[in-house]
Amino acid sequence: IKSAEVTDYRRSLSLDSGLLEMGFSHSGIEYKRQYFCSWPAGIFVIRLGAGQAGRVSGEIALSRILDPDCDVTGNSGIGEVTIKGNFEEGVPFAVAARVINRGGRLTGGRTEYVPPPGEIPQKDINGLQFIFAEKETDEPPCGVSTSFDCADEVLVLVSIATGDESADPAGWCRERLASVEPSFDSLLSDHEADHRRLFDRVSLQLGKHSSDLPAEALVADAVDTGKASPELTEKLFDFGRYLAIV
Repeated sequence: IKSAEVTDYRRSLSLDSGLLEMGFSHSGIEYKRQYFCSWPAGIFVIRLGAGQAGRVSGEIALSRILDPDCDVTGNSGIGEVTIKGNFEEGVPFAVAARVINRGGRLTGGRTEYVPPPGEIPQKDINGLQFIFAEKETDEPPCGVSTSFDCADEVLVLVSIATGDESADPAGWCRERLASVEPSFDSLLSDHEADHRRLFDRVSLQLGKHSSDLPAEALVADAVDTGKASPELTEKLFDFGRYLAIV
């Protein structure tokens, strides 16, 4: 779906539950996506849905930016995709994704790793170098991938590991994904209970507020007035705690 064809785009983050939700409309159909990082399960969870049956189609791909200090390989099958590599220091790492569909079908994708287009940056031998992904463009597909077509709903589970977890991070990731019950509601319930156990330890209230403006409006007001409101200060305090938890 091209962004120019999307309407009614919205995005929200519940700080007390740690759940990110976004939605949009396309050709008269409502689409919804939900995301959270589950500490109890040790995975990142994504749910893709639509207001009509059979409308969820797409591709899940894993890749890494071009890095002179890191060699990456990958492979994929139906409903699963993995990349792995080694950092310059010799530390191995891996990322794996598992796709569970309700309705529709799972199909294949790129089974061998295709690096992103462009030239590998030169090494910085004089110190630390930060490498950032460039702004997204209509570049050729890269990485390895698996696809889904005409599903009612899709659940994507992602696991990440380094040599600290196992001498075989890729195997560790696949085992972790295979051991998780693929139920969004169950995973979310366990996640919310664990998140609130920490988040609810502290609260900050700077007086009583008559308004309940969204964060964007509070930030815009702070920019216009040069002063952060008590409501914005409270939200920034909670956002910092949310980041510390996740």
